[in-house]
Amino acid sequence: MERDRLSVSGAAVPVLLIIIALDVSLALYEAAWGPGLGMLPWLLVASVTLSLFLVRSVLQPWALHLASAASGALLALAGSSIFVFSRVPLLEGVELTLQRLGTWLEAVRLGMPTQDPLPFSVVLAVSLWLGFHFCTWLIYREGKVWWAVVAPAVALMLTSYYSPDIGSGYVVIYAFCALLLIVRVSVQSLTDDWRRARLPHDRTVGDDFMIDAGYIVAAVLVVAWLLPPAALEQRAANLWVRFERPWRQAQQRWNELFPTTGAAGTGAPHSAIFGDSLVMGGAVQLGADRLFEVNGVAASRMQAAIYDLYDGRQWWAAVSAIALMEPDDFASVRVYNERVLTEQTVRVLYDTRTLIAATMPLAFDVPIKSEHLVVESGATRDELELYAATAREVMAPGEVYRAQSAVSKAAEEQLRNAGYFYPRWVTETYLGLPDTLPERVQDLALEVSAASLNPYDQALALEAYLRTTLTYETDITAPPSGRDAVDYFLFDSQEGYCNYFSSAMVVMARSLGIPARVVAGYAPGVYQPGTDSWLITASEAHSWPQLYFPRYGWVDFEPTPAQPMVVRPEPPQPAAERTPGPAPAGPSGLGPSLPEELDLPGGGGALDLALPQETSRWPLVAAAAVLVMALSVYGFWYLPRRRMWPAERVYSDLIAAARLLGVRPRRSETPLEYSDRVSALVPEAADDVQTIVRGFCRVRYAAEKDAPIEEGGWLHDAGLAVRAAIMRTAPRLWAERLGVAGQQ
Repeated sequence: MERDRLSVSGAAVPVLLIIIALDVSLALYEAAWGPGLGMLPWLLVASVTLSLFLVRSVLQPWALHLASAASGALLALAGSSIFVFSRVPLLEGVELTLQRLGTWLEAVRLGMPTQDPLPFSVVLAVSLWLGFHFCTWLIYREGKVWWAVVAPAVALMLTSYYSPDIGSGYVVIYAFCALLLIVRVSVQSLTDDWRRARLPHDRTVGDDFMIDAGYIVAAVLVVAWLLPPAALEQRAANLWVRFERPWRQAQQRWNELFPTTGAAGTGAPHSAIFGDSLVMGGAVQLGADRLFEVNGVAASRMQAAIYDLYDGRQWWAAVSAIALMEPDDFASVRVYNERVLTEQTVRVLYDTRTLIAATMPLAFDVPIKSEHLVVESGATRDELELYAATAREVMAPGEVYRAQSAVSKAAEEQLRNAGYFYPRWVTETYLGLPDTLPERVQDLALEVSAASLNPYDQALALEAYLRTTLTYETDITAPPSGRDAVDYFLFDSQEGYCNYFSSAMVVMARSLGIPARVVAGYAPGVYQPGTDSWLITASEAHSWPQLYFPRYGWVDFEPTPAQPMVVRPEPPQPAAERTPGPAPAGPSGLGPSLPEELDLPGGGGALDLALPQETSRWPLVAAAAVLVMALSVYGFWYLPRRRMWPAERVYSDLIAAARLLGVRPRRSETPLEYSDRVSALVPEAADDVQTIVRGFCRVRYAAEKDAPIEEGGWLHDAGLAVRAAIMRTAPRLWAERLGVAGQQ
C-alpha cells in the first residue's frame, strides 16, 4: 500500500497506542472483574500490532475487519485457556471455554440467570480487541484521532467509576498519551496538507511539536491535579443527573447478561460496597473483614444509601441533585416529631469513601458529596431527603469522623394515630410501582393486612408475614429474566436474603398506599466492651425497609428473619420532657450478633464479598516506567536535533543508517568522500546520497547559511529513499561478508 494512503507515519503513534492499550488493560486487570483478565495486556498489544499491518493492506476494509475480529476471538479463547485453565492443554482449555460460552448463550436465550463469570471476561477481551483495532484504523486510514481516543477513554472511565480503588494514575497516563497522540496526528495531517499544496515547510515540524506538546500537556495535568476539584465535581455531578435514566436502562440490561460482574454491572462510585442500585440477584457469600468501629449509639442500624425506584428487578436512587458540603454543614431537612439528635463517632478500618450514620443523618465533620432529593418547601427554601453521603477524599484505615442523626423515638401508639395525610412529594416519590407488577402481589398484601385498621398495623402484619412464612437463605438462584423479582420471591422460590425481604415489604406496602423505600447499610454489629463500641464487619451488611408516617417521618422495620425486630420505645409520659442528646451505648437489649447477608448494590451473582486484599501496584509502576523510558529516549534523540537545519538532520540520519552497512565517517575524509563509499554499497540510491551530502555541505560550509526551507521537503524524501535502500541491502551484504569469513 502506498504511503500516501495512510494518514500518519512514524514511530510515535504506534508507541503511544501501545502505551494506551497497556494502560487500559492493566487498569481492567487490577479491577479484577472476572477470571483470566491477565490476558488483556498481551491481547491489546497484539490488537494494535496486527492492526498496524492491516491498515497497510490493499484488501477491502470489510475483509480486514473480519480478519481482525476472527483473530481477536481466537486469541481471546486461547488467552482464556492459558490464564483460566492453566493446568490443562491449550486445546482442551479452548474447548472448555467454548462449552461455557455456549451454556451462557443458551441461558441468555431462555432468559435464565447464569452465575458463570467467564463469558464476561471473553466478551470483554473481544470487545477491547475490536475497540483498539478500530482506534488504529481510524487514525491511520481516516485520520480521525478524536474519535479514536473515545473508546479507550470510555473503557478507562467506566473502570475508574466502578472500581475507584485502582487509583487515578491510569487516568493520568491515558490523558498524557492521548493528548500527545492528538497533537501528533493533527500536526502530521496539517503538514500533509502543506505538502499536497506544495507549501514550503520543515518536514520535522512534527517532532518539534511533540516535544513542546509533552511539556505543555505535563504542565496542564499537574495544574489540573493541584486545582481544587470542588467546582468541576459539582458541575459534573449535575450533568450526570440528566443522563442517569438512560444509563440505568443500559445497566439493567448489563445485569441481565452478566449478573456476576457485581459493581461492574451497576456501579459503585463511592466504595466497593454501595452503589447507585440494589439488585435482587443470586447467591451471596460474605466475608468477615473489619469495616467500621462505631461509638455513641446503641445497637443501631447504620444507614449508607437509600433506594426508592423499583423496576421489577432492582432498586435505584432517584436523586435529583448532588451537592458538595463542608464539615458540619447541616442539610436543610424536614423536621419530624419524636426525633432525638444523636452523635456517633465512626472509625474507618479500610480504605473507603462510604460514610455511614444512624437513621436520618444530618451532618458529618468531613467534606462530603451528598446525593439527595430536593423537596420544595414554600417560596423561601428547599428541603432535602439525604440519600447518601460520601467523603470527597478516600478515608484511610484509622481515620475518624463524627456524624449527627435525627433518630426516631416514636412509640407504637403515636404511629398508629399518625393518619393518612401524606405530603404530595411523599406520594409522588414513594408510591411508584412498575406496571408489570403482577396483581397477585397486591392481592396478597390486602389479604395479609385485612384485619389491620391503620397503616402502622398493616405494616406490622406485612412484617410478621414475611418473617414467619418465607425462608431466609443466601444460596439461591436469581429470578429468571422477565420475571418480577418480588413476585418470584413471594410465590415461587419463597426463599431469599435481606434484599428480597426488604423489597417485598416495600412493594407490598406501596400497593396498600403506604409510602415506603429500601435502605442499605449495616446491622448493629458486635459490641466491644473494652472500647464501648460496636464493631461492624462485612457480615453485617444489610438492607431493610423504611415506611413514612405523617408528622413522624421515616420509620425502620425489620422483615428479615435473621435480624432481631425493631424495638419501639415506650409511650412518652406526659410529665416527662424529651431531652435531645446522644443515645447511651452498650449491649443492653441486643441478643447475640446474627449474621446478615447483603447482595451488594450492583451484585447479582455468586460473589465473594470479602474486601479485596491489597492489590499490587506493579502494573501501574511498570506502565509509568515504560512511559518515562520512552519519553527519555525520545527526548535524548530529538532534543539535539531541534537545533539542526533540515539538511543536517537528514545527513545525521544517513550516518546512522549507513552503520548498518558497516560504514562510518572517517576523520580524514570529507563528506563527499564519505558519500562515495556509501553510494558504492547502495548504487540504486547514489543520487539521493549525493543530494543529501550536497545539501549538508551547503548549509555547513557555505558563506550564506540561510538555505531555502523548501529543501527540507526533497531532502526528507531523499533520506527515506536512502534508508529504504540500506534496509534492503544490509542483510544481503552481511550475509556475503559472513559467508566469506566462513570460507576462510
